[in-house]
Amino acid sequence: MAPTVTMLAECLSLAEAVAEMRWREWGHPPEPEDRTWWLETTIREAGKETLPVTFVAHDPADGVLGAVGLDTYDLDERQDTSPWVTGMIVRRDRRRAGVGQTLMRHLERWAAEHRIAEARSAQTLRSSSTSGADGPWKKRSPGAAASTWLSSTRSFCSPRPALAALR
Repeated sequence: MAPTVTMLAECLSLAEAVAEMRWREWGHPPEPEDRTWWLETTIREAGKETLPVTFVAHDPADGVLGAVGLDTYDLDERQDTSPWVTGMIVRRDRRRAGVGQTLMRHLERWAAEHRIAEARSAQTLRSSSTSGADGPWKKRSPGAAASTWLSSTRSFCSPRPALAALR
């Protein structure tokens, strides 16, 4: 069964679980280690009509499964390239089950409805000796942990067809 996807702004009670998931995955150097920072950042990214926005995949029996955001930029050094897909995370036991794709479809639909034609995304490629998934997150140092940065632009559907598909 496909998970339910909700804007975090519409259900702030999910923020704690999203922040905990992100902290467990990324809450180690060079990222901030303080759980409070992750919760505050997650709540700050809970916009509804303007950036930043966050979408959360969840189901009643299994809780929060993942989240993804769209923000104005991901690094201070890249403020001229906007917007950015940020904070994509899927719970380890639910990876490769379509949760990330479901989240991205909701993000793309929202972007099209708000006349955002494309967004950038970044990922790091780490050596196999580095544990944990890695996701784009604000304040990440491009050279951190011997990572290679890849950046790409993701085009979204035009606003009119996306709206028509919802009807």
